[in-house]
Amino acid sequence: MAREYAIRFRATAKDEKLAQLGVIRRDISDAKLWIHPRCVRLIKTLKRVRWRPTTSPTARPTWGYEKEIGHADLLDALIYLRRNVHRRPYPKAAPTMEQQAAMLMPWSAQLRTPGMRALEQVLNEEPGWYDEEFGAS
Repeated sequence: MAREYAIRFRATAKDEKLAQLGVIRRDISDAKLWIHPRCVRLIKTLKRVRWRPTTSPTARPTWGYEKEIGHADLLDALIYLRRNVHRRPYPKAAPTMEQQAAMLMPWSAQLRTPGMRALEQVLNEEPGWYDEEFGAS
């Protein structure tokens, strides 16, 4: 099926699980990763997951089993998703306040009341107290 649709799959590296868990925690606390409130099972998993105690010091850490969340497979899926999504900066810089105001200008004249337009015209035509107070020349 993968050949039919030209989809390629790569195996996810499973090393450094503790480090990846730290990345997930940091992304959530920095608001880089949001979980939709309808993802009830994932939220419950994040709240209730616990490590399974291991007897061997060389054993890989795994999640304990709980009836409602199982073996925390949703958390593993989140870790794999975060690991495999290639992030890149948005190609455009965020517009400055002046650029945003310029984008709104065609509509802003329609949204303002006649009194606001008259006040703006007076302020633009006649230099006054605001120029002196704010250092405009």
